[in-house]
Amino acid sequence: MPAPDPIEIRGIKEKDLGACIDSFVGNWQLKEQNKQLIRNKWKEFLHLETHDGGNHIINTHYEDWSIAYIPRVAKRMVLSEVPSVEAERTNDKTNPPYFFVLLNTARDPRPPRNFPPGVDFLQDLLNRGAVISRIDGGTDGSNFYLSPNLYPGNPNDSLLISEEKRPQDGVKQEDIVTWQKFSYLTGLTVLFNSIGAGNRVPERLHALVFDKANLNYEGKLFEFPIKNDKCVKKESIRAGVYRLKNYPASAFIFNDKYAAGRVDRLVKGIEQTDDISYNIIVDGIEVYVVPRNRKRELSNALGRRVTAVDIVGVITASNVERYVPGQAEDRVVYAEEMFTNLDYKTIEASIEAACIPEDSLADLVK
Repeated sequence: MPAPDPIEIRGIKEKDLGACIDSFVGNWQLKEQNKQLIRNKWKEFLHLETHDGGNHIINTHYEDWSIAYIPRVAKRMVLSEVPSVEAERTNDKTNPPYFFVLLNTARDPRPPRNFPPGVDFLQDLLNRGAVISRIDGGTDGSNFYLSPNLYPGNPNDSLLISEEKRPQDGVKQEDIVTWQKFSYLTGLTVLFNSIGAGNRVPERLHALVFDKANLNYEGKLFEFPIKNDKCVKKESIRAGVYRLKNYPASAFIFNDKYAAGRVDRLVKGIEQTDDISYNIIVDGIEVYVVPRNRKRELSNALGRRVTAVDIVGVITASNVERYVPGQAEDRVVYAEEMFTNLDYKTIEASIEAACIPEDSLADLVK
């Protein structure tokens, strides 16, 4: 069976970033069209299942380009017992801080990555035909391929992979521009892990695409905890530049037409250090840069690297046995146990320990 045909995501090539910011009404229509196109195309990469008329699968058909499984995700919302600083200030007791814990019972064990000599993971995806779209960044951006994540944590998980072969610690201003335009014109969020901040594939620059439809809980669509304006606060540093307050991760936030250049300067400064890594979160035009402690990339409580998905407040526990170091006795921790038992304080402490205060980098955003 041939691979699904790639789609064209409209507006990214044709519009510069300023046009995205200035033409809201037309862009809103494009966003809804592009988002639905991507979701529909993503489903075409799911493997085919034949059922017996009920829930029992009697046959499964895979192609080289198929997503390895259909994500089946359980969700918990973990609430804080302590009101946020903002809630205390406004006497609002109806919006406690929260995190999400997701359990994907299909994701693990994943097969090892065995690519032919000289073939990296983008070339492997291209060879398979696992491409949703080629993203032309236009005159102000860089080019990427949008591919389904063949081992997704959540429905619609995808990857933006640089067309130019360069390492993960090589983010440029043009990359930020393309990510902003992509996010703004699709309604999807771009999450980037630098080396030392959750990255597992350092040889080619790439970012995760996350669909916030996955934060629908009991019939209500929630925001990322890091963007929950009922609990967190943005403190102004200068026009278009803020620092995040009242959240376990420190962050700089940029939200105007100069954001990409400012992020580029900040990231280049971070990459001159030995002990600081970073995550980038692009949600529409808004860009978060989270300084990370390179020496604390691994979380004992989670039993793995802390990634940008964790930083925004969405903790994914895959169905795999995990040894957690630092325990009084050696034991295996199952993802189901983590899903059931992770509490707000543990998640909060895990995020905080993986990050560093933004104060040490303040000179880079003046």
